[in-house]
Amino acid sequence: PTLSMQRTLPDSSTRVVFEFASGDRLYFNDQRKFGWIKAVPTAEVELDPLVARLGPEVLSSEFTAGYLGAQLARRKGAPVKAVILDQSTVGGIGNIYADESLHLARLHPSRLGGSLSGAEVKRLRVALRDIMTAGIEHGGTSFAHYVNSLGGTGDYLEHARVFRREG
Repeated sequence: PTLSMQRTLPDSSTRVVFEFASGDRLYFNDQRKFGWIKAVPTAEVELDPLVARLGPEVLSSEFTAGYLGAQLARRKGAPVKAVILDQSTVGGIGNIYADESLHLARLHPSRLGGSLSGAEVKRLRVALRDIMTAGIEHGGTSFAHYVNSLGGTGDYLEHARVFRREG
């Protein structure tokens, strides 16, 4: 969401308007035009090719150190940051949270995934979970014109360890 969502909708970034029997409306706004919509029956969501490719979310019980270690070993020649950014490895990790997690785990982003020891994999898993939890607690990484669904901004970036910092 962006600041436009605090104004009258629809606006120039509104791509789709869903109208409900109650009279409520849901606006799909997409300033950068990267988004898309696909309607899928609830019973078929897990079968959708895109959803089926997604890895477990960081805070799910499926995201274990064993799982992460296997994924890193499977892509042993890839930098660890690239592996954790791959949504088929773990869902929901973006650039900021990857950098924050790697710093907390004391791992260089370009380090090859296959070179991590078991202890380092465990440290990375804990760091990913801790950083994601902190991001949620602080309402996300708001910058530019982002606002949440309530019109507020997140303040995680005020607590960031490395993003947009020097030295």
